[in-house]
Amino acid sequence: MSGVKLPDINKNGVITRADLKAQISQDDDEDEQFEEVSDADEDEEFKSDEEGDFELEKLIQRSKKEDEEEKISIKKSSPRPTLNKNPEVIDDFILNFLKAKGLNRSLDVFQEELYEHKQLKNKGDDFNMVVPDVYHQIRFLEDQKTYLETQLNKEDAVGTLQKMRDEKEFHKRSHMRLKQELKEVHKALKQYKKHTEKYDPVLNELRRKLEKAIKDKALVELSRTKLEAKMNAMNLQNTNNGSTTNTDKDSTINKTKKTSTMNTDASTATRKKTDSDPRDSRLPPDNRPNPNRTNPIQPPSVDAMTVSDHYEGHTMAISSIAIHPSSPIVATASDDMTWKMYSLKDGKIFLSGEGHNDWIGGIDFHPQGAHLCTSSGDGTAKLWDLINAKCVLTFTDHTHAVWSCIFNETGDFVVTSSLDQTARLWDLNSDRCRTTFRAHKDSVNHAMFVPYTNNVITCSADKTAQLWDIRLDANGNSTQTLFGHENALNHVAIDPQSEKIATSDYDGKVFLWDMRRLEVPIGKINASEGHSAQKMCFDPSGKFLAVACEDNAVRIFSTTSANLTKVNDLNHHKDGVLDVKFDPDGKYMVSCGSDCVFVLYQ
Repeated sequence: MSGVKLPDINKNGVITRADLKAQISQDDDEDEQFEEVSDADEDEEFKSDEEGDFELEKLIQRSKKEDEEEKISIKKSSPRPTLNKNPEVIDDFILNFLKAKGLNRSLDVFQEELYEHKQLKNKGDDFNMVVPDVYHQIRFLEDQKTYLETQLNKEDAVGTLQKMRDEKEFHKRSHMRLKQELKEVHKALKQYKKHTEKYDPVLNELRRKLEKAIKDKALVELSRTKLEAKMNAMNLQNTNNGSTTNTDKDSTINKTKKTSTMNTDASTATRKKTDSDPRDSRLPPDNRPNPNRTNPIQPPSVDAMTVSDHYEGHTMAISSIAIHPSSPIVATASDDMTWKMYSLKDGKIFLSGEGHNDWIGGIDFHPQGAHLCTSSGDGTAKLWDLINAKCVLTFTDHTHAVWSCIFNETGDFVVTSSLDQTARLWDLNSDRCRTTFRAHKDSVNHAMFVPYTNNVITCSADKTAQLWDIRLDANGNSTQTLFGHENALNHVAIDPQSEKIATSDYDGKVFLWDMRRLEVPIGKINASEGHSAQKMCFDPSGKFLAVACEDNAVRIFSTTSANLTKVNDLNHHKDGVLDVKFDPDGKYMVSCGSDCVFVLYQ
């Protein structure tokens, strides 16, 4: 074989193990001479290869030593006599055969006839010819076969050895090339790192200026809000006092400015949406007590909850549910563009509403229970008077579908979330949008008030949740951002004590956050592995969290520890579960889903 020097063959035609090891050792010595091109700075990377070569060299030396000891022992041993068996002649073979078989008469006849024949001395007869030794021939052929097989194995071993050498050289060159590339990459990284370090002081200074500007802006907004309130009060008082004396003057001014007023009607109408209004509701006090903290509720026995009843009534998926604050009444919102109210006493529908032009995604009761708010895919939110059974107010400022609508505990404000990447705060007394929250980069999927505070929290498809202060954020500046999710957020829930926040995403993961420290979550769990975790709800005690999962289940977790231990798994829907709610007293729980039914658990 070309490129490979074969070991010498002994007199029996066999390559000994010692010769093959010596050849391998010689090849390894040649390879070691080639390896001298290695980089001295990166010797540690070849530590394992050197150890392997050392072990191979040690094995070869030990084999050589064993072969030498074997040769010495052979020389010291005394020669032994050998016995060679020659083939028999024909007559001896026949005689021995007849005698061995006990054919005595045949033996006598054969001897007499053979003796007479030899006496005649026939020259053409040769009784000294040798009987062919078949066994000897077979042994000779077997020896030849063994020799040929040995030669064949030797050729295969040499070919394999050469192939392994070629692969070794290839991988060695590839390794050297990768080492050089890695060295260049490290060098480039060091240069980039050194280059970026120059900008750290500038970034720190810009960050400090930004924080200072945000604080100054918040103070200015507070001052401006106070001044606007004072000016509106003064203007209203002046209008009432001087309406009679200024009639002629106002008439003259209106006549002279008639043209300019007509040209600015559109801009004036737009400006009125953001200017303060005397009918605006007062913001609740900041330090109002939370009754859920001072009067704790006994936790419900969620581990023993079972299905009590099923309710049907919609022709399409039920996307959201709401429980009346004081009566056993459940309101449902559906993709069939209607909402319905059920009495849990008899399971009958006693009120329904139509008016939206697309699916209804959110529904919530007023804290007093006399009104209902709904949000729809037609980009509107509607306020319904349940006593008079009619729609009394429609909010149309959103430009895309509205996912949710939630009242605050006073009933004066509603917060909505929309596909247009904003959330809006609505004042029900002045019938207008008080604040627009614009920091999210994707659809805002849910928004709600933090109970008994002036804060709003939102979650978005941009994988973040944000906390807002409605006193400061007239221009939509968030006060805190919650990072950690790896996929779009579906829902955010807050316990009644305003101590914990839960967020869910499309991967089925649920994060638990502490309101006092929102930098990192205090607990994580995969509530619906491989499926989306939809809406969530805390029980009135704040110790349990129910999660509506897309895999047809409602799972309840304990929030007393950061591990979020599962305490119940309810699988009573035939399709994905979209929403779940506890009643205010914790006596029962309701869930709804894509199977067009809602289920009552007790």
